[in-house]
Amino acid sequence: MGISMRSRYFLVFVASMVAIMLIGFCARGWFWRGFLSDVTVVVLLFSLLQVCFLKTPWKVGICVLIFSFSIEIAQYYHVVDVLGIENRTLRILVGNYFDWLDLFAYFVGFCISVSIPFIANTVAPCRQS
Repeated sequence: MGISMRSRYFLVFVASMVAIMLIGFCARGWFWRGFLSDVTVVVLLFSLLQVCFLKTPWKVGICVLIFSFSIEIAQYYHVVDVLGIENRTLRILVGNYFDWLDLFAYFVGFCISVSIPFIANTVAPCRQS
């Protein structure tokens, strides 16, 4: 009896959360904080949605990618300033600095995310649910 796919996504979610916290507290430098954290956030969102809903990986991945791109486009148009958001936490969550490389990082995170079920089933087949 194997571990369910939902449980595997939960493990990916926990690992992603730990990785993001380590990057946030310990990492220095552009690659870790500027690129790898963006990749990891996409994997985190994807795995969280899969734990909750367990839908087709491509559909969930595309939704997370569209959401991520939307946030980045909002940063391009300085939405936090346009809306007059002064709450520091909200400003950090939405962000206010556009970077083309973030879009690439989100795409890398998307590719990793949709690969998770294939990698998981290659390592050890699982039962559905």
